[in-house]
Amino acid sequence: MKSKKNNALKKIRVEFENFSNLVLQQLNLLENIMGDFSVETIGGYRKKLEETENKLDQYEVRISERIINTIVLYQPMASDLRQIFAIYRMSLNLERIGDMVISIYNNISQIKDPKIFSKNSKLIENMLILSSNMVTKALLSFTNNDKEYAIWAIKNDSIIDELNYSFIKKSILKDQDGKIKILMQSYINIKGIVTDIERISDHATNIAEASIYASEGTDIRHTGIEHLKD
Repeated sequence: MKSKKNNALKKIRVEFENFSNLVLQQLNLLENIMGDFSVETIGGYRKKLEETENKLDQYEVRISERIINTIVLYQPMASDLRQIFAIYRMSLNLERIGDMVISIYNNISQIKDPKIFSKNSKLIENMLILSSNMVTKALLSFTNNDKEYAIWAIKNDSIIDELNYSFIKKSILKDQDGKIKILMQSYINIKGIVTDIERISDHATNIAEASIYASEGTDIRHTGIEHLKD
């Protein structure tokens, strides 16, 4: 019975690792798109992104089913339960990050004026790279049982918020009469990209918090990292 339980727990971990790696691949591909954006080439990325997104949906369902079956069949101990509950929380956030990647790609592909995107591309690219790094560090925190990675991810969420605010200020222009002029359709698409990147950082923070719960048994979602023991 114990060996079957351990095998079930191992399968959950393996599937979660594969799931995590696919999300990181999606984020890496999105960084490549962002760094080499052109109207002519962007359409070539759609098939790969959508195929991987379908795999992510399947992983999320399989992991959920494995967790339920493991709890029902093997009644794992408290420490194991903490691990698989943390994996469940992280999986939900990873699936949503995958959704954000597709949403960002769709907004990029709908931009009517590439020059407007080009003017904002460096800030957007920096936000995406930092958010991707947050996801990576949050996952490494769980894999390596290292809360410092999780703390780093959580602390950097505020930087993404500041960059988002900086983008909003930069994108609101005044004409000669002093009237505020909002960049229309292209601005709406770009703002959607920035908002989705900010959401990725929020999900990375959620993953980091779940990692801390798995290793420390402490839920910091409402108390913050200040209450963690050294």
